[in-house]
Amino acid sequence: MPDTPIETVTRAQQAGTERQASAWQGASNRAYPETCLPAAQTDWILNAWLGRLTGRVSPAAVSNAYVDWLSHVPLAQSKQLALLQQAYASLQRWQHLAITQSSAPGAEGPDCIAPLAQDKRFADPAWRHWPFHLLSRGFLLNQQWWHRASTGVRGVSQHHEDVATFTMRQWLDILAPSNFPWTNPVVLDASLASCGANLVRGLGFAAADCRASATPHAPRPSRFKAGESLALTPGKVVLRYLVDQGHTVFMISWKNPLAAGRDLSIEDYRQLGVMDALTAITSSTGAAQAAAAGYCFGGSLLAIAAARVARDGDHRLASVTLLASQVDFKEPGELSLFIDESQVSFLEAAMWYQVYLDTRQMPGAFQLLRSNDLIWSRRLHHYLLGLAEQDTDLQAWNADTTRIPYRTHSAYLRQLFLHNDQAEGRYIRGGRPIVLSDIAVPLFAVGTLSDHVAPWRSAFKLHMLADADVTFLLTSGGHNAGVVAPPGLPARSYQVAEHARDTTYLDRTSWQQMAPRREGSWWPAWEAWLAERGGRWIAPPAMGAPLGEAPGRYVMVT
Repeated sequence: MPDTPIETVTRAQQAGTERQASAWQGASNRAYPETCLPAAQTDWILNAWLGRLTGRVSPAAVSNAYVDWLSHVPLAQSKQLALLQQAYASLQRWQHLAITQSSAPGAEGPDCIAPLAQDKRFADPAWRHWPFHLLSRGFLLNQQWWHRASTGVRGVSQHHEDVATFTMRQWLDILAPSNFPWTNPVVLDASLASCGANLVRGLGFAAADCRASATPHAPRPSRFKAGESLALTPGKVVLRYLVDQGHTVFMISWKNPLAAGRDLSIEDYRQLGVMDALTAITSSTGAAQAAAAGYCFGGSLLAIAAARVARDGDHRLASVTLLASQVDFKEPGELSLFIDESQVSFLEAAMWYQVYLDTRQMPGAFQLLRSNDLIWSRRLHHYLLGLAEQDTDLQAWNADTTRIPYRTHSAYLRQLFLHNDQAEGRYIRGGRPIVLSDIAVPLFAVGTLSDHVAPWRSAFKLHMLADADVTFLLTSGGHNAGVVAPPGLPARSYQVAEHARDTTYLDRTSWQQMAPRREGSWWPAWEAWLAERGGRWIAPPAMGAPLGEAPGRYVMVT
């Protein structure tokens, strides 16, 4: 049989629905009008090839931001004066530091400027000594000046200001003294102690990374293997915690699309994924309803599916949980840097030519948002200090990314991110809009404090869109580690509060101040919420022959 669009696994054994291959092939035969014209195809191919040189970043989008900024700076005389004053003050502070340290080279220098709390590049005590203290503080003063130069210029749009500030920060980060062995005291000490062995090991690591990048779909080397050291729950189950609490759990495994799936749409994923899974679950268990949960884009897709079934009178959903998911994309955080008309059009051409968004392109954008932690810190430890990476189960899971078909990702960026169609009532399917206010079942939403993919303040806007009881939970951690936080992990806390459908709206800041803080994992709170709304307990179903052992086939596909 051909691959199915979903794999569903449960405590007793797997169950799934097999659709004919023509369902997938038929979707792939659909084409956009502009791709049918030879002249238009030439434009798209040109943009796609240019994207290979620019890392899929639109030159026009960046240029527009700098033209906006540079054309307004000459008109802001007071801003220019303030920048000159700051440059002079910064130079004086740095000169005072230089004089102080030159008189006592072995002593620790005073702090003329402190790094930001999240900046750990110069935390080692070796950076406190001459001449490295001068180098690090000079860099920080320069970074501060350029930040102020790119922000607060009257007349510059907020989006262009954000893009200019972000790109300036990226260029400055490249030039940070921590990135070069001859200006980094930690690297110099390690090189002297090991006679340069750290640099030799780092060169080997760099060569291995280059070889891996030359093979687009090669699996990342890891001591963790799905089915061997990951996803080991017995039987036909992937997720253990809810099963241990007595729940029968089904998981949907994303399929990595190839060329045949280039034109699969969000609607195809809703029908062939969410709805077929719901049909398989209710048929297998005999239950009239199921509680559904979606994570990240899966949560956004689940919200669309839940609104659609509510609109159409389908009552098979008992509750909906959205984990680190957005339903209103007007405040998507730093991801908005990559979302404007120019950038989306540029990405569409690259995806159309390539068939899908590659597994390495989306993580690359996320890494840029936290370049100090995810790019430069890694290169310092891996290439300059020659330290092997610490492989963890969460890192291995996070590295197992999924391709997204051209048409799906294009609609996701353009309709949801750029135009915010669903939140504003313009997402039309079946001739009628799909809106969250149609959902009447209880909603549970999880946001994480340091999420750079789906900021919690954006996820919180579910309160304004849904006409149902909404329980919102805010937990410590980021997009991945905040969600994958089982009981027993240290330094975990969360806040949770329920907003009944007939009560007045509470803004995000007030909610954060009002909601009680609790220590530990948020999982037990969610499980208790599910149990309270789960209805009567039923025994795990005894289904027919499974498609295979957990964790399923699609998990193994690169």
